[in-house]
Amino acid sequence: MSQNKGGRPPLFKTPEEMQLKINEYFEKKCKTVPVLDKNGMPLVTTKGIPVVELNPPTVAGLALYLGFTDRKSIYEYVNYGDKFSDTVKKAITRIEEYAEKQLTSGASVGASHKR
Repeated sequence: MSQNKGGRPPLFKTPEEMQLKINEYFEKKCKTVPVLDKNGMPLVTTKGIPVVELNPPTVAGLALYLGFTDRKSIYEYVNYGDKFSDTVKKAITRIEEYAEKQLTSGASVGASHKR
């Protein structure tokens, strides 16, 4: 890891420590959860389809979960050596993969080709 040139000390000392927290983000925060009514029962549509809240992975969400104040901070770890670089790039690629799948599945409003 390169030397800290002032400012705060790094939040993560090793890539493995950072990877554990990244895995936790994807496992705990990026889940689809049912929307519940006031009685705690899952809401369903008139066709009986459960209403869910999507929690897609995002770079900003990952940055906040890792304890950074902004998404720029996560990119700074790319400069802390090859191992941190790979850890950060893989996490961002996982987020990009999710977004790309949403665009190609037609599940995203942004992917609509209708005019």
